[in-house]
Amino acid sequence: MIEPNTEPHKRPGHGAVGLQTLRSVGGVVLGYLTLVLASAFVQQTIFGAVSFQNSSTLTLVLAGLLTPVAAVLAGLATAIIAGRAPVWHAIPICLAICAETIFLYSTHKVDGPLWF
Repeated sequence: MIEPNTEPHKRPGHGAVGLQTLRSVGGVVLGYLTLVLASAFVQQTIFGAVSFQNSSTLTLVLAGLLTPVAAVLAGLATAIIAGRAPVWHAIPICLAICAETIFLYSTHKVDGPLWF
């Protein structure tokens, strides 16, 4: 006699969807955290509080070259952790940067066209 299946039905790949969601959210969060930490390292630790008004031209140039490297590291971290669709996972980070820029300019927390 065949016994009825009493186990709840699972969709194929259900665990994979949960894992991918976790990777997506984790990729964005850890990518943004990488951006914040790497940018702070460049702008605060290496150059000691970069300011458009008070920093030397050389400091501004070097910080202007190294800060995008921090952004590339953040993008790589996001892409590697998310594991797929790297551009789609970078969009929330870009939106966060836009929101941060609007906040910094609207509250006059920056002293020039470079907000670092």
